[in-house]
Amino acid sequence: MKEVLSALRDIRQNIQFSLIVAMFMAALVGFIPNYDRMIYSQTEPVEYFDAQNYTGYPAEDDVPELESREEILEEGDGYTLVVDAGTIKPLHIYLGLSEDTMTKSAFVRFLNKDDNKKVYGQLFSVELENGDTMLVLLDDYAVKLPRSGTVKLPIGETKELLWSDAIEYLTDKYDFSEDELEYYIDMAGSWRKSDIAERIVTVRVSICMVVFIVVAVGTFFLYRKIDRKEKEKMERERKEKELSYQQAMMKGGNDVSYF
Repeated sequence: MKEVLSALRDIRQNIQFSLIVAMFMAALVGFIPNYDRMIYSQTEPVEYFDAQNYTGYPAEDDVPELESREEILEEGDGYTLVVDAGTIKPLHIYLGLSEDTMTKSAFVRFLNKDDNKKVYGQLFSVELENGDTMLVLLDDYAVKLPRSGTVKLPIGETKELLWSDAIEYLTDKYDFSEDELEYYIDMAGSWRKSDIAERIVTVRVSICMVVFIVVAVGTFFLYRKIDRKEKEKMERERKEKELSYQQAMMKGGNDVSYF
């Protein structure tokens, strides 16, 4: 009976250990890698005919590439920018892509990155071809921004910067003019609300489940195997000691200790 209870305790400890390891590995593999960028890279570029309804999508070659603030305000929507990647500066302020919300906390943004109704994009300062500066809202979890070279940004739409808190923050921390703070370019919103973006959560959860099951089962049997080998080793050592003790006793070694 004692042996049965001991075996049950070992199995329970084994299961607990396996579940802990599996949860840790599933969290690492499921939430740390950037699946947003992987999904976005599979998004087909949008042509000029549809560009006005596809803010944040990759732009096809026929989408206008604007070069000045004047052109941006005049065009309104359905355009893109081709800029020097070195002039794209993060401003560390985040605007909601589905709701009119704002936060200055990168941690709050991270916590909401898998909720398409609460997800945030980051505001960037971008220098245009003619030297003008514009504020651009990008989903930089999804869009890859190289450190150097020329980069073609997603399809954009000109919007007014309505949040007084955002204007106050940008005025206090950066040297922007009133004109530069009057408008920004939304280059993220529509894509994040799309069916394509919803795949991110599906992929992440699916990978978590697969990793959890594989690691839990694998760890359970690996632990059992190691435990069995350890017990077999202890049993061999016990038998060897017992045999050595019996041989010594047969030779008259009354002073020989078993332990």
